[in-house]
Amino acid sequence: METIRVGTRGSELAIAQTNEAIERIEAAFPGYRCEKVIISTTGDRFTDVSLDKLGSNGLFTNEIEHEMREGRIDIAVHSGKDLPSYTAPPFSIPAVLKRSYPTDCLLYRRSDLDITKNSEFEGLIIGTSSSRREYLAKKYYPLCTIELIRGNIQTRLNKLKDGKYDLIFMAKAAIERSKALDMDGIGVIDLPAERFVPAACQGIIAIEALETGRFVPVLEGINDGPTKVLFDSERLLMRLLKASCHDETGVNIAVEDGMCRIHAFYRESGIMTRTCPVEGLKETIELLAKELQA
Repeated sequence: METIRVGTRGSELAIAQTNEAIERIEAAFPGYRCEKVIISTTGDRFTDVSLDKLGSNGLFTNEIEHEMREGRIDIAVHSGKDLPSYTAPPFSIPAVLKRSYPTDCLLYRRSDLDITKNSEFEGLIIGTSSSRREYLAKKYYPLCTIELIRGNIQTRLNKLKDGKYDLIFMAKAAIERSKALDMDGIGVIDLPAERFVPAACQGIIAIEALETGRFVPVLEGINDGPTKVLFDSERLLMRLLKASCHDETGVNIAVEDGMCRIHAFYRESGIMTRTCPVEGLKETIELLAKELQA
């Protein structure tokens, strides 16, 4: 039995995602067992400031990549939306798992908010640490107040329940994957991708390795091909825009019956929608990047 050392952040969501990746690896390759290695990142340590003030890239990946380079871990599991738009050598992303929900949602206390009477959230406080979500919230809910919220998912939920915020943003995939969350009394408002454009690669679990790592063939064996196309394409748009995951930028690609539907925005561009066949996706992304920057 050979051991694969798997680097991960220590949050509940990160552990849940890593467990999902480990289950896939061990089911597909019974001769391997995986061992989790918890690594603290810059983004985990500084929880009192917004992410965009800590730097543009690598807040949740730099320390993990350092451990991989030093040979203390073999592979790493990431939230796709936390990755920079380009993975530079000697690292690579040989596998992603099938995408979960890519969309955002708003959480609120059912006992305190009747959204049928205040659908604009007038006078309410919404918590987020995302520049993208803040920008869209101000666009759609101009009468609300946006305040910074940081911490792991349960910490943010506790702040919501304690009344420090009236609503908080959350990735729907995070709720689905964090099965141990205490959601008692919490309502969920789903935000459609065409209106509230998600972060690039949101809902995708990505697995990183050294390009020459001996477990790359193992990872390639569990890669979800259709999701990898979306992952690479959404990162391509971010790269062409020279945007980071902390910019006021969003992109989501959905595929149905061989056709791609793309929703994207870049700062003040407004939300643009494009449709193309899968085989024309790269060219469409390249054209869209130019239009978003015009």
